[in-house]
Amino acid sequence: MKTALDSRPVLIAGGGIGGLAAALALVREGYNVKVIGQSAHIGEFGAGIQLSPNAFAACDALGVGANLRARAVYTDEMVMFDAIDAKRVIGIALDARFRERFGNPYTVIHRADIHGALLEGVQATTEGIEFLTSTKVVHIEQSDDGVTLIDAQGGRQARP
Repeated sequence: MKTALDSRPVLIAGGGIGGLAAALALVREGYNVKVIGQSAHIGEFGAGIQLSPNAFAACDALGVGANLRARAVYTDEMVMFDAIDAKRVIGIALDARFRERFGNPYTVIHRADIHGALLEGVQATTEGIEFLTSTKVVHIEQSDDGVTLIDAQGGRQARP
């Protein structure tokens, strides 16, 4: 982690995949981060998703690529069908040649597993990330002086 650029935390509304990925990226650049989530705890949720080679490259940069690779399902082929007549349009082999050409695999994974891998990365970060749970952000005020997140109970989280 780089030296803190500013002691005031960057405020992130949401502890999902995007919020956790943003927190990891920002803390690696030296920022302190405060993740504000509406759930009582930061946990796994969601449905299935596909991860392309570029997604693995991004997750490698965040330090969680190996965690994702361990959870992903590696398929032999990606097949696309016409939505109207259900005829096969194309099949793309996802074998070793594909991985060699693009530098990473193409996989399917449950969103909860992506979230879990990111959360493990956040938890392994011993400083720079703070969580505020059970807090639903309902409004954001921004001015030349800073930003304030306002929650459903009227609480305010400010970054001047």
